[in-house]
Amino acid sequence: MLAAQYLHCPANWNGVVRDGHGMIAGAVKPAKMVTFTNRPDERWQRTVYDMEGNKIWK
Repeated sequence: MLAAQYLHCPANWNGVVRDGHGMIAGAVKPAKMVTFTNRPDERWQRTVYDMEGNKIWK
């Protein structure tokens, strides 16, 4: 119930790949990491960037 108020899962994020233990193993190919704005960042948290690529919200 509480998670529904704080977790946001937008439809435009790429799918997450999990290993055999259920841990996140990957999602975005390295080439897309440069152009995928507002992608999941460190520790899979959403970070917002401005047009110059500077973090403006984390």
